Amino acid sequence: MQTRSSPDSTKKGKRYYPLYIDLEGKKVSVVGGGEVSERKVLTLLRCGADVTVISPTLTERLSNLSKNGKIHHLKKVYEEGDLEGSFLVISAVGNKGINRKVSREVESSSSLFNAVDDPELSNFIVPSLINRGRLLIAISTSGVSPALSKKIRKELEKRYGREYTLFLNMLKGIRKRLLRDIPAERKRKKIFQHLANSDLIDIIKKRGVKAARMRLEKIIRENL
Repeated sequence: MQTRSSPDSTKKGKRYYPLYIDLEGKKVSVVGGGEVSERKVLTLLRCGADVTVISPTLTERLSNLSKNGKIHHLKKVYEEGDLEGSFLVISAVGNKGINRKVSREVESSSSLFNAVDDPELSNFIVPSLINRGRLLIAISTSGVSPALSKKIRKELEKRYGREYTLFLNMLKGIRKRLLRDIPAERKRKKIFQHLANSDLIDIIKKRGVKAARMRLEKIIRENL
């Protein structure tokens, strides 16, 4: 997979295709064992990835994860061949020379690669992320201004609070029930639209989940 931009694409600016990737059970290698690597590893573990960290040293938290069998640790400086079989690779070592070596190895494979401090070597970038359970909102300026991405993220965090986590948990349960009990797709779609456009989120925020569940059941009865 080509990781470097052609002179023409660099001049015009890269165009990134937004997508979410299923990492469940997939091998992910992280080069570096510092605080940046720690943040990346914790996110990867939440997504179910099989994580290997390549570094002579680890933060205390990464060390504990290794001792508890949550991650694999190659206690060494990165060498060519260490990334074999990796679906995704992140270099967070803060060393441009190592970044280039990692990039060359990844370039001959089909691995996805991100160098934390060197987007030009990467074939994907990591957006600023808002995580509300099953709601994921990604913000990116295509690498032009991470500071602006952070600003927008903070603004959206205020707009989309914990109530969205609770709302989506409710919808997950009701979706299974409706798929089971209502064979007519048109009728199910009508109910789902009413739920999405209802006042359930405000009710969760102001009166709690129990009141929202009562309102949800009423909406379903009214639209059967």
